[in-house]
Amino acid sequence: MKKYTQKFYNVMIKTSEKYKMFSDCQLIVAGVSGGSDSVAMLILLNEYCKKSNITLIGAHFNHMLREKEADLDEETVSKLCAEMNVEFISKRMDVKKIAGTKGIEEVSRILRYDFFNEIIREKEKTSDIKGISRIAVAHNFNDRAETILFNISRGCGLDGLKGIPYTRDNIIRPLLDIKKLELNEICRENDIEYRTDMSNFDESYKRNKIRHSVISYLNDNLDTDIEKRLIDLANISLIDNDFLGKYSYECYKYCTKSKDNVISIKISDYLTYHEAIRNRIIRYCLCDIKNNDGEYVFPDNTGIDNKSINRINDCILNGKTGISVDVLKNVVCVKSYENVFLKTKNRKTDNILQYELHLVKFDISQYDEMKKKYSGRMCEFFDSDKLDDFTNKKELVVRNRLSGDEFSPFGMNGTVKIKKYFIDNKIPKEDRGVVPLVAVENRILWIVGIRRSNVAAIDCFTKNGIILELIIKD
Repeated sequence: MKKYTQKFYNVMIKTSEKYKMFSDCQLIVAGVSGGSDSVAMLILLNEYCKKSNITLIGAHFNHMLREKEADLDEETVSKLCAEMNVEFISKRMDVKKIAGTKGIEEVSRILRYDFFNEIIREKEKTSDIKGISRIAVAHNFNDRAETILFNISRGCGLDGLKGIPYTRDNIIRPLLDIKKLELNEICRENDIEYRTDMSNFDESYKRNKIRHSVISYLNDNLDTDIEKRLIDLANISLIDNDFLGKYSYECYKYCTKSKDNVISIKISDYLTYHEAIRNRIIRYCLCDIKNNDGEYVFPDNTGIDNKSINRINDCILNGKTGISVDVLKNVVCVKSYENVFLKTKNRKTDNILQYELHLVKFDISQYDEMKKKYSGRMCEFFDSDKLDDFTNKKELVVRNRLSGDEFSPFGMNGTVKIKKYFIDNKIPKEDRGVVPLVAVENRILWIVGIRRSNVAAIDCFTKNGIILELIIKD
């Protein structure tokens, strides 16, 4: 191995040992785009895999976005793998056509990693690979620094200061401690051809502007190695985040439930934690939400910003029961007394909650005591005898609004259409179909969490009271 290559081979080995990248590994699928980073990674990994008896595959995903240039990238990687005696596997997909209205970058990433994992599954079926299989990608020192600045510009929390992680699931990044210029030099020293993607210089993309203009400006005007300072910050954040992440996950499991892809947060438990932990609990909630197609809305913790977390926190702390807050990417936060629910809009089920109606009778002499006992709960008080007359032995039901429903609001004369009442009281349109109503046939007794009716109100003549309490089913 040549001198310069050996130096950074040793850096890669040190990084991989620190993060146990190659432990028990028997297969590495290296994502090789054809650029200098991935080509240098293939050179270094090939040396290591030959010494360690690990199967190495050079995998190239052709996104078909740059036409002839993309085809030349594929040819270059194919030729390089043949020269190194490394198995080459490629796949071509028209990402722009597949993405449609979705973001091309996100769709590209998903399809690319699906391809890498597809190779692993196929190899594990058809060969004697019994150890761990991993995907190696060629993010480098500079990429990590740029990502930190990019995350800051988007309004990240402490998590975003970590930049690109060294490992995640079966993905490893063995070059994160090596700079871009050093990877270029490895290619030159070994006289290996690599490709340059000219779109990486297009500063209409925010990341490219950070790479070519912002970092350069900071280095020139602050008289410092800003990338090294950012990486130092990232390494400090890694340590702090490791502890906070593990503790927060335990808290998340304790104060939340998940059913039918709706995440519920028990507010009383949630509020016992420090704000730093609460923010992480919300992040874990968002990471667990799937859309109606079963796909994670925020895959790998991507796309969650502080504004969204703050909106949810504000809903929990200050929102009234029944309020619905748009979060991000079709996710909404709905507050309902002791709980907050996170879900996607336009779900196939009309109502995200299932309720049980509990009836508790009491003597009117116990009224003050019962008011204290049931304070803050999802309940309403009625005159039991008047309610019996009103229901005439017909069943009380919990349901959603139906066309033509009318309501006689407590303290007001006459009736009003439920639809008009919701509009006048600024109940969000998307929530009007899920607000629970307690009714007898078409007669509305109580709009839960919003207002009761005039029916069976307790007064000075009341002898027997009854509490209607709504319990959310688990």
